[in-house]
Amino acid sequence: MQSPVQEIPSTPAGPSVKTYVFRWDETKIDPNLVALLDPQSLEAEQFKILRTNILFPLAGQPPRSILLTSTVPGEGKTFAAAKSGHQHCLNINRYVLLIDADLRKPQLHTRFGFPSVPGLSNYLAENRPLPSLLLHTKVDKLTLLPGRSASRKPLGVDFIRAHGKA
Repeated sequence: MQSPVQEIPSTPAGPSVKTYVFRWDETKIDPNLVALLDPQSLEAEQFKILRTNILFPLAGQPPRSILLTSTVPGEGKTFAAAKSGHQHCLNINRYVLLIDADLRKPQLHTRFGFPSVPGLSNYLAENRPLPSLLLHTKVDKLTLLPGRSASRKPLGVDFIRAHGKA
């Protein structure tokens, strides 16, 4: 297997940077992403209706950002975010950045067939360059910023103390 670490040489804009290039594993893409695997299914059609209602509101402008959240684990945030992100890329000329802000149990990267990879917490705690953390998914125009690698502890008191935000 090829190493996922790739060094980008230095340029006049700055020094060389190590970046990660990860590819999805086709066999590990979540079968529940039926919109991706079976775009004509009834479930996929429901997400197309949701996409249309969001992007073409009866009044006002469509939102530039959408946040999915809840107070309880297991209510389907990851499921809905993955499907909605995928549907927003289809048949329209828009790019989507799907951010997994769950720093305790990030799952979006696994839904799209990626291994445990660095992500948002690495950007926040280690000042990693954001472009080096973005994952290009199988879906054209859909980019993913994962939450964190499984080997990292969630950001906590040490991060807050180190950054003076206590």
